[in-house]
Parts: sequence; structure tokens; C-alpha cells
Amino acid sequence: MGVDFVTPDGMIVPRALGEAALLGHTAVLVGGLLVGVWAQS
Repeated sequence: MGVDFVTPDGMIVPRALGEAALLGHTAVLVGGLLVGVWAQS
């Protein structure tokens, strides 16, 4: 079981959405923070 991601502005992104964004190359991890674009649902 993984931990959710956090964005620079403090928003919590569920692990599945964050991983999908990383795999789809629409987000990156910067200093442990998720930066990018991901689906809202």
C-alpha cells in the first residue's frame, strides 16, 4: 500500500492518480512533491 502524493501548494493527490500521471509523462516529482497535470477523478 502506497502513500498519496502532495503538490507544492499542499493538495493531496491519491497514489493511483499520481502514478498514472507519472507514467503518462504529465507529472514529475520535484524534491518529493508531485508537479504536473493529472485527472481529477
